[in-house]
Amino acid sequence: MLDPLRHSVLAIKYLDGAPLLFQWPPEEGWTFEILDKIQPRGVEFGANAYINDVWIGTTEW
Repeated sequence: MLDPLRHSVLAIKYLDGAPLLFQWPPEEGWTFEILDKIQPRGVEFGANAYINDVWIGTTEW
């Protein structure tokens, strides 16, 4: 799933869709291990993660 998205921008959005964080990919591209380490601050009720507007996951509460 990640292969075509590896070098695209990551967007973390609050559950209401408001932007929280945008991050350029690392030089080697996104991996599940790298994505798992991203912990945005200020999330109280959850957030969704997207790469190129493709939903890739959510926070676990």
